[in-house]
Amino acid sequence: MAKAGMVAWLVTWQGPKMVEPLAAILHYRTKERCIPAMIELLYALRGYVDDLVSYARKPASNPYPATRGGNGFTCGHNPYLYARLVDQLKVDTNAQTGVQTITWMERPVHELVDRAAPGGPRVKESVSARPGKMERKATPAWRVGV
Repeated sequence: MAKAGMVAWLVTWQGPKMVEPLAAILHYRTKERCIPAMIELLYALRGYVDDLVSYARKPASNPYPATRGGNGFTCGHNPYLYARLVDQLKVDTNAQTGVQTITWMERPVHELVDRAAPGGPRVKESVSARPGKMERKATPAWRVGV
């Protein structure tokens, strides 16, 4: 179980009827410049083997490069991956049903504004902080080489 108040990079699948929206949870110290490459690879892994070979041969040929937007990065097209830093990430597991409840707090989105007066604010909050939640069936941990 993750401790309350944990900050992490949360990567989720966004789109209609996503059976498993959770793609990854990454350490909060993962460099921001590394996130686009990670989500591009995650997106390519969901495709076909020939897509992976093309991506490995020439990453610049990626038809769905990661783009910055809001508080994070997106990659793909319906469904797409959304990676962002979140606060208060917590995972609770129901021992009887095996269902994990993942909760977090989305960070507010800010945008630049023109200053009307000297010394005025340079940014404004365009989307307030809001809670997020998902449930998933717990699966056993995997080990490489087993």
